[in-house]
This record gives sequence, C-alpha cells and structure tokens, in this order.
Amino acid sequence: MTVIKTVEAMFVGLEQQVTGFVTRPQQLEMANLIAHKLDPNRMDERVIVIDAPTGVGKTLAYLVGVLSQALKDNKVVVVSTATTNLQSQLINNDLPMLVKALGHPLHYAIAKGRGRYVCVTKLNQSAGNKTQAILPLEKVVAIHHVQDELALAAMRKALVSGEWDGDRDNWPDNVSRALWAKLSTDSDSCLAKSCADYATCPFFNMKRRQIGAQLIVANHDVVLCDATLGGGVLLPAMKEVVHVIDEAHALPKKALEHSARKLNFSDVKKACEQADTVFKRLPVLLKHRGAEVSDLVNLSNNELDQLIDCFINLEAVLMVQDCVKQLSSEHQQEPIIAWKSPLLTMLMPMIEALWASLDLIRKRLNVFAMWLKEAVDTKSISRDVGERFFIIVGGLLGTFQQVSECIGLYLAVGNDEQVPNVRWLSFSAHSVPSCLELHASPMVASSFLAKKLWNKVSGAVLTSATLKGLGSFARFKDDCGLQGISAADFHAVSSPFKYYQQATLRLAAMRFEPSSDSAQAWLNELVTALPHAIAEKEGTLVLFTSKVVMNTVYQQLSPLMKARILLQDADLSPQKMVDKHKARIQAGEGSVIFGMDRFAEGVDLPGDYCTHVIITRIPFPTFHRPVDREKQAWFKQRGLNPFFNLSLPMASIRLIQSCGRLLRRETDQGRITVMDKRLQVKQYGETLLHHLPNYRVLRNVDLTAQEEGVHGKVV
Repeated sequence: MTVIKTVEAMFVGLEQQVTGFVTRPQQLEMANLIAHKLDPNRMDERVIVIDAPTGVGKTLAYLVGVLSQALKDNKVVVVSTATTNLQSQLINNDLPMLVKALGHPLHYAIAKGRGRYVCVTKLNQSAGNKTQAILPLEKVVAIHHVQDELALAAMRKALVSGEWDGDRDNWPDNVSRALWAKLSTDSDSCLAKSCADYATCPFFNMKRRQIGAQLIVANHDVVLCDATLGGGVLLPAMKEVVHVIDEAHALPKKALEHSARKLNFSDVKKACEQADTVFKRLPVLLKHRGAEVSDLVNLSNNELDQLIDCFINLEAVLMVQDCVKQLSSEHQQEPIIAWKSPLLTMLMPMIEALWASLDLIRKRLNVFAMWLKEAVDTKSISRDVGERFFIIVGGLLGTFQQVSECIGLYLAVGNDEQVPNVRWLSFSAHSVPSCLELHASPMVASSFLAKKLWNKVSGAVLTSATLKGLGSFARFKDDCGLQGISAADFHAVSSPFKYYQQATLRLAAMRFEPSSDSAQAWLNELVTALPHAIAEKEGTLVLFTSKVVMNTVYQQLSPLMKARILLQDADLSPQKMVDKHKARIQAGEGSVIFGMDRFAEGVDLPGDYCTHVIITRIPFPTFHRPVDREKQAWFKQRGLNPFFNLSLPMASIRLIQSCGRLLRRETDQGRITVMDKRLQVKQYGETLLHHLPNYRVLRNVDLTAQEEGVHGKVV
C-alpha cells in the first residue's frame, strides 16, 4: 500500500536522501500552493498558474505538490515539457531523486509521439537497400551514401540486441530529417496489432510501459495531439489526469503551430498520381473480395478525376493573381487572403467543390485500408505486400486529411465577435522547383486550449520562469484561454537570488539606436564596441535578435577574437556548442557563444560557464508571419495599440529570459551588458527596466573603460 506523504514530509525526505539538497522557502511555498489548489475536496476549478523564477527549483516543487494530492485521489499525473530534452531530464534525474524521498516505488513512464520512434518494418525493409518499390511512386528508402548504409545497419543491430530502444532521441548519432521520415510512421500508416513487428515495436513498447503508470512525462506536442483527438487516446482519459504544463509560456505558440494547416500543390499532385496507381493495383491485390473491389475502384477513379480537376482549377486561378505573381517574382510578404475579400469570394465555390471531392476520396481510402488490414489478418495476401500497401494507403490518407483540415479552416465562417482564422499564400522553400502553398490557421490558440484542455482536465498546473509580461499575467491569460480562471489562482513566487548583490546590469553608452533610420550606424558602433566588452578569460554569452547582424559582427572581428567565439548555425549543434564552451572554461580558457533565441532561454550555464551576458538589442518580436500581421490588424480594429498590447509585453518576457541566463545558482555572480540605447532614452525603456529583477544598474557605461563603473552612473 502506498503511504501518501505530506509536502513537508517529502521535502524532509529529499534532504535526508539527497546529498546537499536544501529545501528553499520559495520551493515549499510553490508546492503548498499546488497541493492546496488540487485538494480533492475542493469544488471549484482546480487550475493554478505559477510564475517561478530561476533558482526556485520549480520541477521538484510541482512534482511534490501534485503527487501529494494526485496519489491520494488516484489520479494520473501527466507532466508536459516543451522539449524532449526536458523529458529526458525529468526521467533520468528529477524523478529518481524524488523516489528516494517518497520511500516507496513510483511507477512513471515517458510519452512521445509515434514519429519519435523507428518503425521496425520500415527499418528491416530499408537496411541493406534491398527493398524495391511495389508501386512506381512508392516512397522507399533510397540509400545513396555509405554513411546512411552504416547508420541503418547499426540501428538494426542495436535494436535487435536491445542496446537501443528505437527512440530517435536516444540514438547517439545524428540522423538526417529526410532519412528519419522514411524510417518512422504515423497512425494512418500503422497496422498496430496486425503488424508482424507489433510485439517488438518501440512505440508500442513505450505504450506498454505506461500501463498502470502513476506519472507520465509527456511533451506539449503529445498533450495537444491527444486533446485534438478528444483525450484518452495517447494519454489516459482527461478526467483521470492532473496535468502539469512546465515551460507553459511555450504552450500558446505550440498550440498555434499544432492547429495550422497547409496545402502544398506539388505534394497533392504526387498523392493523386499515387492514388491512381494504387486504385489500378487493388482489384488484383484484393481479388478475393470479388466484384465489390472493382466497383468501388471504378467509383474512386471517377472521384479522383474530379478531385484532380478541382486542384488544377484552383491552382490555375491563383497563379494569375497579381499577389501570387509578385510573390513568385519578388521578395514580397506572403499575401493574406482576407475574409470576405474579392479573392476569397471568387475561390469559395472551388474550395467547396474540393472539400466535397476530398471527403469522398478519404472515405474510399478508409475502406481500402480496412480491407487491406483484414487481408493481412486472414492471410488472403502475403504479409509483406499487404503491410507495404497499407503503409502507402495510410500515407495517402494522412496527406488528404491534412488538406481537408486546411480547407476546413478556409471555409470557417468569419464572425465579428470571434477571433478570425488567417488565410494566406506562399511558395514552398523546400520544393524544387518551388510550388504554391495555401495556408490556414487560427489567429490565437485560446479557444482550442479552453475547450480541449482546461474545460476537461480534473486539475492543471501551469508554470514557467517567465509567464508575466510587464509584471502582468494578462497577455498569457488571454493567449492561453484562461479567462475563466480567477485572478486569485495566478501566483508569482519570489526568487531566492539576491540580485543586487549578485549581478550588475550595465547599460552601454551607445550613440545610435538599432532602429531603421540608424540601423547601419548602430551596427558599425556594435562592431567597434563589442570586443571591448568581452574579457579574454571569461565565459561570455552574446545574444542577438538577427542572424544577419550576428554574422555581420562576427565577420568583422579580428581572427584572434573569432578563435574564441562559437557561432550558432556554424559547424556545431547548439548542444555541442555548449559542451565545447564548457570544456574551454574548464581548461581555464576564455570562451564566447554568439547565439540567438535558442540561447536566450533554456540554456543552463552556471558558475564560471557564464559570468557575462551581452544583449545586443531589446528582443522585440518581429511580426513578419501572416498570423502575427493579422493579429496586429485585429488589435487595431478593436481599438488596441499593438505595440503596447503585444510587442512590449513580449519584449519584457524575452528580456527577462535573456538576463536570466546569468544567474543559475544562488552562488553565481556576474554582469549583464545591454547595447541598446533605447533602454535609457525611451519611456518604454524605463518600463522594461522596472520589470526586470532588482539588479545593480549602471547607466551610460563606457565599454572601453578598464574598470567597471568608472564612466557609469549607479542607480
């Protein structure tokens, strides 16, 4: 029998079992807030939002707080992280530590999407490149490089021996996206229990480990996908789950990406050609079913012809539009198709016809998939051929489903009272030659998250180090669909850091601003000033908001300076950059990382690994994407100022995240240098400074000075 411990007892257990662990007051406060809110006896909404700065120890705080109530209530805890790396950290570090404090076993498991696991059938077929296509357009793994041959052979050997569990994240070497796409599968192309490799399938092995789990470590993509399916498909039923959304600031953006759809005309043409070839082969392959196959194939061929005509007509109309001509010939912004615009009104009949044709073809493919599965189960056809045909039909179903969902977003009626969908056009950057794409997306994820998550779960904890913009939860609350949650359920835990003693914020004395009219002058000044700001034997992180600016600065530095710099997107992955940086510091050398967004949040460089963070400019968001542009326009229509209601709160969060790279432990010390004059001369600059932690601030710092503060004014 599991003995349920109180929050305080669990932390006492951690202090007794984990060497060097000391409970922080803020950690205990956070855990108790969660435990109180999730008490099974409460009758109100059991959703709580907690902003917990770096240093609080929020992971153990939410684990202790949630488990103290979930185990009592026989609920499954689902912890969702922003990345698979954070999942691994929980599974390999935090949870084993917590089990020591519990004093009894805790059954926990990981949950990832099917695409993170190798398909055994595809791996076996592709290893050695012996597989031949059974259809002219079948996508088989074509091995062109010895490196790929060796990788496939090594994967197969490691999988058979048990040295590898089939999880892409656990494979020690890099696998190209193109190769992995041909080695993994999706739900449409998976035979599940009918597959010959079901018993050894890595994905279903992962699912089997979840049976009876008291805690499941998922990621935002899995949670969002399960919510889309209604819940209880990829994870336990929502009423049986208490969700913990870690790194919750990333959830709205993830939800938008999850909801967006596109129609790539080139991919659709290939899918239609492949469907035509499949229909021609099915009467022979499924001849045991008699005339019903031929009859359905004849109907399907006619419907496929109608579908192809719909696509041809739609593409032809779009290609003669002025906005498309400009997009294809110049570097124009992706044109938005506004609701009730003449273009959308003209397209609507064609889109509706396309919708109807897609629906018919998807129904036919579903029937054929069912028949193929039955044929494999009853051994009416050979398993090898049946499985491979099923994978092809499943792939077609997936393609047409994505197109259908895109068309559905296009057809959704606009409403002045509701947040509208966004529709736009682009040319694919990955197709040769480039081809036209239709895109559609909700403008915000709030409605989806409210309906699919918060209204269904038995309890939820949302936490991150940066949920507040300009000191307010308002932006996060709106973006996350939490309007129904009481203000009393939003909490900000204080930091254990003594910011004023531990860190200095230096505002550089720059002559120019990085705005459009003086951008080049600022860039020239940055190139000159930056080398003076970087100490030779120090761990330094330099953060940029533009890849062009970062590369331009790097190219103009001296060879000696370049030798100490690790440049993002150069030769090393971000993780290998961090590893090399740490190795240099450990060897007593100086090391500098030049990075962008990837390094502005989530990177942990404690102690001497980073004693100086340089922020080149205020990290204002850029609104180039169609969804962002439309959101700005929608705010204006409602009488709101996009700068003050969108840009500034987001810049505040990002600036806090960037500064937060400096202090990672209570013993850390160092300085932050900001090379953006606007923090000192603009009124909003004072607003941004006001909502930063209480660093010791030096204004107008001359970076050429040998001693900090000589030419700076302390405030």
